[in-house]
Amino acid sequence: MATPQSRDTKLINELVTKSKVFMDTCSLMHEHYMEFETLLFSALRSAGTYVIVPKKVIEELEKHAHSGNEKTAGAAQYALRSISLNKKWISIKGEPSDNFADNVFQTQFSKFRLQYNLTLITQDIKLAHDILGLNAITSQRSSYRIKVYRITSHGTLGINDGNIDRFNNARTGGKKQDVEPVKSHGRPFFSLASRMTSEPDSILPPTVIPQVGDLVRAGVSRTNVRLTKQLGAGGEGMVFETSVSGQVCKIYNARKRSFHRLEKLKRMVGCGFSCSGICWPTDVIFNNEGHIVGYLMPKAKGFELQRSVFIPKLLQTKFPDWDRTSLVRLAVTILEKISYLHSNNIIMGDINPLNILVASPTEVYFVDTDSFQIEEFPCAVGTINFTAPEIQQRNFQTFLRTLGNEYFAVATLLFMTMLPGKPPYSQLGGEDPVSNIKRMDFSYPLGDKTNSRTPDGAWRFCWSHLPYKIKDAFYQTFRYDGSHASEKDRISTEEWLALFKEYLSLLESGRYQSRDPESIKIFPRRFKIPSGNIARCRLCGQEFDADTLEKGYCKSCLYSKGEEMVCSRCHKPMLYTNKHKLEGRAPDSVCKECFEELAKVCMTFTCPDCGKSFSITQREKEYFEKKGLQLPKRCPSCRKKKAESRSQSETHSLKRSTTARKQDLVGEDIRSLFDTIRGFLNFK
Repeated sequence: MATPQSRDTKLINELVTKSKVFMDTCSLMHEHYMEFETLLFSALRSAGTYVIVPKKVIEELEKHAHSGNEKTAGAAQYALRSISLNKKWISIKGEPSDNFADNVFQTQFSKFRLQYNLTLITQDIKLAHDILGLNAITSQRSSYRIKVYRITSHGTLGINDGNIDRFNNARTGGKKQDVEPVKSHGRPFFSLASRMTSEPDSILPPTVIPQVGDLVRAGVSRTNVRLTKQLGAGGEGMVFETSVSGQVCKIYNARKRSFHRLEKLKRMVGCGFSCSGICWPTDVIFNNEGHIVGYLMPKAKGFELQRSVFIPKLLQTKFPDWDRTSLVRLAVTILEKISYLHSNNIIMGDINPLNILVASPTEVYFVDTDSFQIEEFPCAVGTINFTAPEIQQRNFQTFLRTLGNEYFAVATLLFMTMLPGKPPYSQLGGEDPVSNIKRMDFSYPLGDKTNSRTPDGAWRFCWSHLPYKIKDAFYQTFRYDGSHASEKDRISTEEWLALFKEYLSLLESGRYQSRDPESIKIFPRRFKIPSGNIARCRLCGQEFDADTLEKGYCKSCLYSKGEEMVCSRCHKPMLYTNKHKLEGRAPDSVCKECFEELAKVCMTFTCPDCGKSFSITQREKEYFEKKGLQLPKRCPSCRKKKAESRSQSETHSLKRSTTARKQDLVGEDIRSLFDTIRGFLNFK
């Protein structure tokens, strides 16, 4: 038997897919519109269609929004904000000649009733009577039908046939039905927005905040929920056990019920997202006054990461059987969940170890997911240690985080898992956390690269026993001059996941700890001792995993050391690396930046000989200027032809002049001979 919730969902889905739906002012301002819009926009997003709102309705809402009546103004303002935030699913149509809204509906329904199935959502009995009367016109029979519905006191649709006596019979009854998720059809559940919503946020009017023992109502499943026990409280609200098996309820504090928060919550509930261990909102919760006050979510279990794994003594108490393999397996589990969120364009924003609960290395729960960044709604909170340098000390409510910002937080979470609870920028003689992060002065060594301020004790040993690839990834991310230090170059969640899966495979096979038994321990008692497949770099003599060496040389010696040279163009220092030397590659005359600059096209001409266009690069321009020559007016091909022609002409001229010179010389020789004979005869 179909349940009320499934019938409600089916009805709305059929209406938005099989007809053009219009909405009237009175329904948009209805006291239970807030409940109804959750169902409506979920159906619209799933179908990829829209609801039509005439411009005259918008004008009426704006008029009511500035009325002196507090209740009327509040309802109109909410409707206008809802339209603005969901404008992708609302089409606003109208003509300059339109007068009042009722007349617009009658005109449009008369015009299009022979072309489409039409649906009107209105509370107005008289308007419903007039619109439905169009079905009875016998002069123009049509297979298309007009239907009229209204929003009921339960926040769903009931038939509006113009007869007040039938209003109370429109709502169906029944038992609870689980929410049917919206299928994603292989696409991400959300888009990745680049701009925040332009609609201003505001605290919603005061309402009754439920307490232990109170009965509240779930908005989508249409069931009553009892708050049975308070589990905790924080700055945003309280969490309660409920009468719904496996579900807990978060109730917001009065000052945290903002318009943006509730709009984001409704979008999260309506999308159908689901992932084991991610305590995603499953339903919105209404109080007895019909106001959204919180949400239902799956119940989590385990210990907070911050108060278990990240405190060495508590780690040993709560998880006494864990070793290094357990930590790495935990990291993989966390990364898999974050990767799934990112694949659906969901940015956590506040990656906070207090919001990650650990039951085992393979059972982890993310809570307080309503703070996640969803499309144009930002994550309004953050934690210093997990905030990227470029967004430190910014107001999180005023911008959207990028995946690059998030990858820094992911790297920090992994680092503090491998060195339990130790932030990456803790150091001897360091400044406050914010300054250390902004300077990106990372202290843990990579080869001989270090600032010599690595924290004392077990942390050095933990770092020493990490695989080189993991250490290199951390170093390049956290060090200001690292290859992954900038927002656009950071290692992605998927790349971290591949690195840690490789580490886990080494540990589970026993190969890694066979080199040094201390490497399996969470807190090794000494530095890693070379054993097994360990080799020394042929240049620096440092010991490394043999697999990380290239032809016997470590990466630091190959890529970060060599002969210091100067760019011939900008005179900046540059490095002729040992890698290039070993390959026999000649030193570059210019730095990378200058090389790229010289390759750019700076001018384009049209050849007067062949009519083709040709370009002059910055390198060519500087060459001609340096030689004191004018820039060429002909293309390279025509210049070559002209040069060849000139060369041939000069060669011919040279041959002719040489022949003439030879003839002249012969003539001179003959004349000289006659002069000699003449002189001899005269002498005789």
